[in-house]
Amino acid sequence: MAARRYATAYGRGRTKYRAGRSRRSAAKLCAIVLLLGALLSAVSGVLLSASSANTIPLASQAFDAREAWDSAGGPYCSGQGDSPPKTVEAKEVFLVDAESGRTVFERDSDKKIAPASTAKMATALTVIDLLPLDKEVEVGKEIGLINEESSRAWLERGDVLTVRQLLIALMLPSGNDAAYTLAVHAGRAAAGNNDLPMQDAIREFMGCVNAKAIALGAESSHFVVPDGFDAEGQYTTAVDLAILAKACLEDPTLAEIVSTPVSHEQWPSGEEATFRSTNQLIDPDSPYYFPGAMGIKTGSTTLAGACLVSAAEIEGRIYIGVVMGSSDESRFQDAINLYESIPG
Repeated sequence: MAARRYATAYGRGRTKYRAGRSRRSAAKLCAIVLLLGALLSAVSGVLLSASSANTIPLASQAFDAREAWDSAGGPYCSGQGDSPPKTVEAKEVFLVDAESGRTVFERDSDKKIAPASTAKMATALTVIDLLPLDKEVEVGKEIGLINEESSRAWLERGDVLTVRQLLIALMLPSGNDAAYTLAVHAGRAAAGNNDLPMQDAIREFMGCVNAKAIALGAESSHFVVPDGFDAEGQYTTAVDLAILAKACLEDPTLAEIVSTPVSHEQWPSGEEATFRSTNQLIDPDSPYYFPGAMGIKTGSTTLAGACLVSAAEIEGRIYIGVVMGSSDESRFQDAINLYESIPG
């Protein structure tokens, strides 16, 4: 009988607990893979936009988020004056109409800050470019690299999941273990070397993550580790996180994953797992449930504080809200207050 697992960021339940080539050529290959991924995304974007009139502008339409937002008034143009009508405690804030690029409200949105687990958006977007979703991946010793205070999907060495299932483990319970497993396998794929040592594979992958971020327009970010845990030299901005969030919404697989409150999975290795999202905006049983919310990613570390990158459809338009440097008690209410401040 297969073991069952239940995972959130903070705990697990189950029937039984169980305590190459040159960097230059690899970098070129990574760039080629990212380009192919962008082309595939463009094709899927055209098909998706043909079937949905309410889809936000896609990368296939050469939409430059930062340029569009700047032309619409820029990150320092607030449609709500100096502060939103309702209290927002977060230190760095960015609320944007994802379709028009109009900034609704901002606070220190271009300040360089620690990303926490919101960095996993960049990790997921890069993995999509490098690995097939149905590829089966075995969890290895890389999960021992995560910090002891990490959020986990409670993966164990020898577990076998598909890439899609690992993305669910990454984005819903915010599994740092899933982040490192994906990084190692995607890094080896980027380098074209399945025997690449673990640390080299992670470095290779992070090079691809930063190339992906820049390609999307998130030019004020630098990611050092795949899980976003506090690390020297790692930073982002609220604006850049909104750009990454928009790219997640444009990808059909990630858009579906980040909007799912609970996912029940059976892995190729035979075990069954239940993953619950840490985003209370999409949980119907949460006091912070917000109808129309579409995800996307929570985060929390010492340097970053409590964070939330979210999106919501309001009166037929899609908005992206970023709240950074908030508290566990306030980040969801901060997002709700932002969305409820949008003029009708």
